[in-house]
Amino acid sequence: MTNGDPLRQLAARAGLQVQWRDAWNRPQALSDEALRTVLTALELPCGSAGECAASHARLAADDGAQPLPPLITADQHQPVIVPWAHTVPQRPYRLDLEDGTIIEGVAQARRALLKADAELEQACKMQQRRRREQLRIVELRIEDALEETGTQAWDARRREMA
Repeated sequence: MTNGDPLRQLAARAGLQVQWRDAWNRPQALSDEALRTVLTALELPCGSAGECAASHARLAADDGAQPLPPLITADQHQPVIVPWAHTVPQRPYRLDLEDGTIIEGVAQARRALLKADAELEQACKMQQRRRREQLRIVELRIEDALEETGTQAWDARRREMA
């Protein structure tokens, strides 16, 4: 099957992961039968190229009728409320973090309440660690600078003022 296959295009549009690498780094892919089973369970008819096109159009129309806002801000470790009236119970997302890290995944609808997945949590922890390390480096540089120049001058001035 090619990437231009209507079934695979619909599956990707619906947020399904159709190809991946397993734990041994071997490429894996869902069979057409598995894709049809899952898409049918999601109420996306896909028995023919025409049905795939119609289901794809339905997803696009749903998104057009209820688009997500272009930007959603959130507090770390808190659930994110997303206005989502989508007919598919999952939706691909992309997060651009302050440090330039990009995280992509598939959100699961839970009564319009989406929680960041484990990958996002890990990335946030990594970002916190990097910030702490940057602050430590700045503190060390300040201490070094004070030791080289400022501390002696400051100690002398403090003695003069006393």
